[in-house]
Amino acid sequence: MDTFHVTLATEERTALCSSNTDRVRAAASVARTCGRELLFFCVVDDHVHLVLRGTAKRVGQLAGNVSQSLRRSGTPLDRARIRPVSSRAHLRTLVRYVLDQITHHTLSTAHIQRSGPAPPSGIWWGRGRCPGSARLRSAKRSLA
Repeated sequence: MDTFHVTLATEERTALCSSNTDRVRAAASVARTCGRELLFFCVVDDHVHLVLRGTAKRVGQLAGNVSQSLRRSGTPLDRARIRPVSSRAHLRTLVRYVLDQITHHTLSTAHIQRSGPAPPSGIWWGRGRCPGSARLRSAKRSLA
């Protein structure tokens, strides 16, 4: 199994989510759609980053499914950009890059401190634990 970085952006970089509540709903949709293949992710103002583990074909299907579920909000999305994760160092860089998106886009992170619905960043799901943390460790080992 391989690891891939998927980016889904809105057409012309228009807003994907108009509120933090919409971002939380979008994040829950991403988590439901991707299931066990999702290592970590982040939903920001005009795009979504996903790091998925699976075959290239399966990751392509998941990217299409996520795109379709996010389009239900009425916001058109560009084609998914899917890039393979080539090394452990690349994966480490992605962890920092994807999880820093909330800060980079100056989004509110107040909801991260409480347990509840899926926040925009999957690594902070629940009480600071990532639902894909064991799979993330497995991905790191396979890229060694």
